[in-house]
Amino acid sequence: MIAFDDAEARRYGTASRRLFLLSTLISLLAPAVLWWSGASTRLWRALTVRLPLWPATILDVTIVLLVLVVALLPASYVSGYTLAWRYGLSRQTPRGWLVDWLKATGFGLALAALALLAFYGSLELAGALWWLPFGLLTGVATLTLTFLLPYVLLPLFFRVQPVQDPALVTRIRTLFDRAHAPLAAVVTLDFSRRTRRANAAVIGLGRSRRVLLTDTLLEKFTDEEIETVVAHELGHHVLGHIPRLVLTQLVIAGLGIALAALAGPWLLAAIGGTTLADRAALPLVLLGAELFSLAVAPLANAVARSLEREADRFAWRLTGRPAAFAAALRRLARLNLVEWMPPRWSVVLLGSHPPLSERVRAARLAEGS
Repeated sequence: MIAFDDAEARRYGTASRRLFLLSTLISLLAPAVLWWSGASTRLWRALTVRLPLWPATILDVTIVLLVLVVALLPASYVSGYTLAWRYGLSRQTPRGWLVDWLKATGFGLALAALALLAFYGSLELAGALWWLPFGLLTGVATLTLTFLLPYVLLPLFFRVQPVQDPALVTRIRTLFDRAHAPLAAVVTLDFSRRTRRANAAVIGLGRSRRVLLTDTLLEKFTDEEIETVVAHELGHHVLGHIPRLVLTQLVIAGLGIALAALAGPWLLAAIGGTTLADRAALPLVLLGAELFSLAVAPLANAVARSLEREADRFAWRLTGRPAAFAAALRRLARLNLVEWMPPRWSVVLLGSHPPLSERVRAARLAEGS
């Protein structure tokens, strides 16, 4: 049995949850302060004095998003760098962390700005029916990003190289053959330059499908354990989890857009705003989006946990090695500091995977059956 220090994992989990709560509080307070202080109204008025509507809109969206990012920067630094170093998870320098943060934040800001510009554009073009073009754009963007993001983001952060172990590659190809799933390549990511954490993923569709293995996984895990981890990731594809997750995202996005269309104008009026198209009220739009995300997180995570349980069962059935899968889970927990049993509220609000205790117990029961 692979042992790990659950006391240390609990301490790390507790600290991470506190930082999540702090970041959430900042995400709610910062836009509220921008609105109720009058800062967003003064900013919009100053921009429209000097610029036409759309250049002013682009600048206003950019400035407001940057203010929120800067407000969150201290918590991001503590969570992403200080805490990770304290618990031995990070191998980055402050400069290295900052470069990665700038890349990820820049990409996220660009997506958020485009979404907000599409929102205001839909309002300008369709008026009360803005939800129709915006919903269509959201759906197209969700589908596109689901399949393109891994290929866009990975080269920004990691060097991708073919796995050099022929026996392991053959083992993984045989696994895919048994599942009747095509496989283009088995590659490795240089995680060890940044972290001790280990992970694996399967990306792409059909003949473009690739297996991604971190170099930390290759270094610390046996071939049997790697095979079961890959089988779990393969299960998400074979069992149709990707379309189901995308559908869940589309339903949640549709619900959010419907609520904004039906209740948005009334809520804005109730707290002193004007209309959804009023750029000065942008902080209120962002505040509403943050509150909605928190409200639907339990639903999204419940769906994700259900799919993870299915992928676990697929992994040990395909490989016939539930004991190796349980060992891999415990080794991942030791390296990544995953708690044996997080608090229930954390599982509901934050848990995209079932608790480690539940997953290991299920694998052990499968071994004995």
